[in-house]
Amino acid sequence: MPYDSKLADRIRDIAVPLGMVEKKMFGGLGFLLEGNMCVGGLERDADRPCRSRSV
Repeated sequence: MPYDSKLADRIRDIAVPLGMVEKKMFGGLGFLLEGNMCVGGLERDADRPCRSRSV
């Protein structure tokens, strides 16, 4: 699987109730709001910890 399924589950739990649509894209998983990608997840490398970024 090209993305971290546990991370995808965590994102899904938050994103879907907010009206985001899940779509496989770019070798990972994207969450779209009104057709625009606003959240995505890819495979997590154990040597590179996951980082979050707020805008």
